[in-house]
Amino acid sequence: PSSMLEVIAMTSEIDTLDLTSRVKDVLQFHNLGQKLFGEAVLGLSQGSVSELLSKPKPWHMLSIKGREPFIKMHLWLSDPQNIDRLKHYQSQIKGRCDSSQCKWCLS
Repeated sequence: PSSMLEVIAMTSEIDTLDLTSRVKDVLQFHNLGQKLFGEAVLGLSQGSVSELLSKPKPWHMLSIKGREPFIKMHLWLSDPQNIDRLKHYQSQIKGRCDSSQCKWCLS
């Protein structure tokens, strides 16, 4: 699929409560903040992410636009390198990434 809308169109109903619970668990387990996750994965502010994770609306009540962050969360959870990518993004923000030896920057 080439666009987010195509992904959404092909996606069957997502259990938003279960999804957000799993995302929160993974973030907490790896000591990664919602702000970082929001910026890197969802492209949303910390406030928006906090709202989505704490009070997810049921899938059928969401507009196409409202479903996008949940699709992104679903795709992120499905990515076996999701934590490494997020930690790399965090390193870049903090200026700690040595891009000459970084597998993410070199690829």
